[in-house]
Amino acid sequence: MERIHAILQNLSKPEKRYLKQYLEAFHGKKDNRLLELVELAEKNPTLTQDEASKKMYGDPKSKAFIMTKSRLLEKMYKILMEASDIPNNPKVEEDPSAYAVIDTYKQFTLGAILRKRGLGMIAKDIWTDILKNKNTTNNGFRLLLLSNLRASIKDNIDEFYGLNEEIASALKRNAVEILAEGFRNEYQILLYTRNYKTPQVLLRFLEEKIPVLEKELSGHYSPIAHYHYLFLKEALSEFRFNFDEGRETIQAMIELLENHPEIADKNRAAISFYKLSVIELQALDFQKAYDYSLEAIDRLSGQIHNLMAAHFVKASAAFLMGKMNTIEEYYTLWESLPIKANPDFLQKINYLKACKLYVEKNYRAFQKMLMEMEDLYQSKPHANSSLRIFEIMVMIETGDTDFAVSKIEALRKHIAKYEVQPRVAFIYKILHQLELQSFDFHEQNKIEELIRKLSEETPWSANSFELIRFDTWCRAMLSRTGYWQQFQLETGTSRPSEQE
Repeated sequence: MERIHAILQNLSKPEKRYLKQYLEAFHGKKDNRLLELVELAEKNPTLTQDEASKKMYGDPKSKAFIMTKSRLLEKMYKILMEASDIPNNPKVEEDPSAYAVIDTYKQFTLGAILRKRGLGMIAKDIWTDILKNKNTTNNGFRLLLLSNLRASIKDNIDEFYGLNEEIASALKRNAVEILAEGFRNEYQILLYTRNYKTPQVLLRFLEEKIPVLEKELSGHYSPIAHYHYLFLKEALSEFRFNFDEGRETIQAMIELLENHPEIADKNRAAISFYKLSVIELQALDFQKAYDYSLEAIDRLSGQIHNLMAAHFVKASAAFLMGKMNTIEEYYTLWESLPIKANPDFLQKINYLKACKLYVEKNYRAFQKMLMEMEDLYQSKPHANSSLRIFEIMVMIETGDTDFAVSKIEALRKHIAKYEVQPRVAFIYKILHQLELQSFDFHEQNKIEELIRKLSEETPWSANSFELIRFDTWCRAMLSRTGYWQQFQLETGTSRPSEQE
């Protein structure tokens, strides 16, 4: 039932109306089971398969229900395919460029059907019109069109040779597009791989592939390949904490989309704003990060994964500005999804809640929340190490130093086993020094020097599982100041008198 719920939630009002009319028009004399299932799912968005099956057929494991569900999904898929033909459809109106591209694929399929029926000349006219369409930018698709057109030529050798030249040119551009898209896909797979070497692997990957793609683009330019190149180049700037270069790269992305509207669907426009929000979060301009995340969210209504990622930046930026109610908004959004597309987002919400509990000094609830973040502890490259450090910080702050000592030793073993980020290794050195001086923050000189080196050599990233900044925490402990007061004093987010 998850697919049915997800599609129903995604359908616009005209699409739902069209679906019901379609189901009414094409059912036989018996009960309209397909329409009945739609209406049941509409009334109860959490309806399970067993509940629906029992309600409709008196048996939670009815085979007839399985057939009904399958047939309904087929009909729903057809409605999605016909979305651009439904009058006043807001789903199409919100991203017309994307649906224009979809329509060209539908037209190609129509041509293939006509050719199969012996109506090749009509098919040829349709394919020729598609080639002239400004939305036909994908060179793989152009090659398919050109190949079919060439095969339809019967008596014009000049036309045949002309198509050969077009195919040769499209092949070269297509090779660059495939290379660029492949690099981007590979980067995104590596990005979501839970491996302790992930950050180092990603940096080496980007430094190796970007120059290769730049060289290929100089020989055979393609707007969409250029877009993928800029996407990767901006990612590299994030790794290097080069915010100015990142902003320049994103501006180049925006200009590229403006100059080539045929590749400028809403998702790509949204990604530009999302990337700007991440850059400003890392650059510690939390208000700009928040504002840019809103711009991205406004354009990502149908992209659940990207939407949740933008909401995480929004919630993080809001938290760092002291607007902590945004965390609950993020959780409510996740709860409303018919399919929990990525359980990691719930873990991120729990992490934000843990940060809020820490700031509120609700340490008992904080410890309970840590226990609910089991999946994040499985993430070896960063989340695991960061959560270990966070827990140690709270133990030191609350005077639970015996447990802190054992946790610091566990962190040492973790670092010895896994290739952690340099900042984590440096923080361990500071924690070990604190342990050697019995967590006495009166002995300031050595700790202050280590904190200075930590900030200079391994910059803090707000786009991480270190929203409670370690060096700020150390300075708060040294000065006997509350963490939140110290953080806001350092970042200028509010006057100290407004805190605690």
